[in-house]
Amino acid sequence: MKPVIDILKELYHGSITEDEAYDIMDQILDDIDLNGKYKEFYFTEDGVTYCNFKAIIGMVEYEYRAQCDSVPLSVLANWRYEGWPTQCCETGTPLDYKKDHWFAKKLENGDYGLIRLRDPYHLRRLLGFLPDSKELTVIPKKDTQQ
Repeated sequence: MKPVIDILKELYHGSITEDEAYDIMDQILDDIDLNGKYKEFYFTEDGVTYCNFKAIIGMVEYEYRAQCDSVPLSVLANWRYEGWPTQCCETGTPLDYKKDHWFAKKLENGDYGLIRLRDPYHLRRLLGFLPDSKELTVIPKKDTQQ
């Protein structure tokens, strides 16, 4: 199904500004919610009807995922045409943005990167087994026999 607009392409090539891109996306969401437009992008799954917003704006799954992680559209446009990150921004391990599990993060220098969630370090930290400071803390095992 052909998108209504390829928002990242238009932004990258300078046809629209980033503010205009966000305005277009807001208008499309309003049209879906208030006017029931874009019926060709609707689908039903398990009795619930959805609208494939990412298809309307010309994004693929991983682009939309990063956009939902608050990566600015201008950064996504650059990633699409100039290359996505290929390694975890925290550990430096190789990352395949199309296959690996990741989330996007704004770095201290203002850039954006991807954190690979298959890294054992990140999984342990996300599950609460490691502090954010990357310092390993040994917690003595409690004596349960009394």
